[in-house]
Amino acid sequence: MGRLPGFSAELSLAEMGSYRRSAGSSGWAPDAVQPASPFDPPDFDATWVPDGSGHGTLSVTGSNFSPSGPVAIRVRDLSFFPVGFANINASPTRTFCPRHGPCRLFFGGNFQANVRGIPCNQGVVEVDAVDVRSGQTVSKYLTTYC
Repeated sequence: MGRLPGFSAELSLAEMGSYRRSAGSSGWAPDAVQPASPFDPPDFDATWVPDGSGHGTLSVTGSNFSPSGPVAIRVRDLSFFPVGFANINASPTRTFCPRHGPCRLFFGGNFQANVRGIPCNQGVVEVDAVDVRSGQTVSKYLTTYC
């Protein structure tokens, strides 16, 4: 019946399920180096809001960065001239145990930062979110017209 030796879809799904359960139930030391996220790579969204005075605010919301780790936000014009920056810590890993029911592990690694005073009409700017702990950098481009 065309089976591959040593493999079945049911067994693979069961092993993946137990892996996720064991990852959720294991304890992590608070100061141990932790992966940015066990499932997804770091990412962020950025929005630009002009303030009417020739400048504006860049709002950056990220997820899947190192829990409790520092994140550096760099904003540069396309000639690599810095036009703004922010340093922030991502949210910590937390366990929530309701009175009735199973505990849930929230991996953390989320952040929200506002970078104010960026000049308008830079054209396109590069926004980098750097996970300082893991060294991973995510870059996106955004227009800053007023």
